[in-house]
Amino acid sequence: MKINSRNLFHSIFYLLFFFTYFFPEYLLVTYPKVSIYLTCFKIFFFLIILFISILNKNLFNKTVMFSFLFFLYFALISYIKVNNMNEVMNICICSLSLILLFNNGVKRDKINLFRSMSIFFSIMLIINTITIILYPNGMYVRNVTGLKDNWFLGYRNNHITYILPLYLAIIINSFLKYNFLSRNSKIISIILLILTFFTKSSTSILCMTLLTLSLILNKQIYACIRNLYVYVFSYIILYLSIIIFRIQKIFSFLIQSILKRDLSFTGRTRIWDYMLNGIKETPFLGHGLEQSAIRYEKYKVWHAHNQILEIIYETGLIGFLLFIMNLSIALKELKKFWNYEITKCLAVFLFIFFIMCLTEVYSYWYFFYIITTICNISYLLRRHEHE
Repeated sequence: MKINSRNLFHSIFYLLFFFTYFFPEYLLVTYPKVSIYLTCFKIFFFLIILFISILNKNLFNKTVMFSFLFFLYFALISYIKVNNMNEVMNICICSLSLILLFNNGVKRDKINLFRSMSIFFSIMLIINTITIILYPNGMYVRNVTGLKDNWFLGYRNNHITYILPLYLAIIINSFLKYNFLSRNSKIISIILLILTFFTKSSTSILCMTLLTLSLILNKQIYACIRNLYVYVFSYIILYLSIIIFRIQKIFSFLIQSILKRDLSFTGRTRIWDYMLNGIKETPFLGHGLEQSAIRYEKYKVWHAHNQILEIIYETGLIGFLLFIMNLSIALKELKKFWNYEITKCLAVFLFIFFIMCLTEVYSYWYFFYIITTICNISYLLRRHEHE
């Protein structure tokens, strides 16, 4: 692709944008005063991308509207219940900024967007890997949690939030350039899998292994799974079996001998019970975003260790319904363009990401930008469109 001043300007904008919203935790810990400037930059970028969205008439579609409604309700219930507005506004601004960025970028500037995404997350992971090699026992200790396995990108479980965006960008870049999964994309996915082993996170390793195998064996997988609903119903069954009915005892050999986990998934079943009881207290409205200290005082945990339980706990069934509406748009788009290879790749990506969410919780903005990208899959298929 020809590099001109316009493309260069867009690429710099995207790189600064990603650096602002995926700011390395080590820099925040080392230079705490930078958080004030970071907040200002987040508001600045949000206003810019909001203005661009209005200018391009990309603000009023179902994906954006349901996202805005979700975060409006999230902010409202948090204000009523706990009045934890500083953190709430940070989450809302970050989430909506990324939603608007990908909603606009995929439609109008997808090549620059995903190329810049690849560059940024590659640099972050290279620096992080160097810090892991130099400081194998961790670089610092979190004052609040006392966790020691922290490096440039934060705690070891958090590294996957930088690996997966790069993985997503690699897949999309390959299809935009070649219209198929290139050999280089498969090689890079293996490298990312190796990097994941450095994190020592069982959930991340398992899911990256599944993702890498899905790329290498993509033809065989697509031949076996010919319908999107196979993924949907498989996940529903898996979720109910593990979270609600707890059938993991049947697979005790796999969990204990191979995954090196106890049957409670390192105490997660106890946490899920706490969260389910908490949901019963206010099932429709939710509790809002509680401060970490309050949540820990109530349940001796920092979060639900399950994304869906976390959403329902914080926003109730009302917020969960808005989230499902957004997800249903993404699934509808996947079904509509199911015959394309990139669609099947993104379906596998989303399915495995949801598997990760069975035992972990990720920031809302991380969740929503993936869904927003999939909701705009029709624009990814327009490879030769003039941008």
